[in-house]
Amino acid sequence: MKRTYELVVITRPSLETGEQEALIEKIRDYILSTNGKIIAEEDWGLRKFSYPIKKFDTGHYRLFVFDGKETSPKKIEASLRLNENILRHLIVHREKSYSPSPMAPKLEELDEEAEN
Repeated sequence: MKRTYELVVITRPSLETGEQEALIEKIRDYILSTNGKIIAEEDWGLRKFSYPIKKFDTGHYRLFVFDGKETSPKKIEASLRLNENILRHLIVHREKSYSPSPMAPKLEELDEEAEN
């Protein structure tokens, strides 16, 4: 039985752009390796924490919405726990249909950042 899940990942802020992209690709591979299908992906950018996590004050947030089997979250979490560049992660079952998150930067903001 397929279910829809959300995965939020917080990665180290000190990663270079190439390292960040390689890590995101690895997370996509984790999802796809469990016969999951990625529905959406949002880059929430660098955010400040309320309290330090593993001695970091900020982290790079990324959201994945995917369909998968009921056993998919456990397999994905096992892989995520082993990666030292991932500070935190959370997978939850999604009951409603997907719509873009209010945390995601607006398209206008992304265009402004690209111009600067």
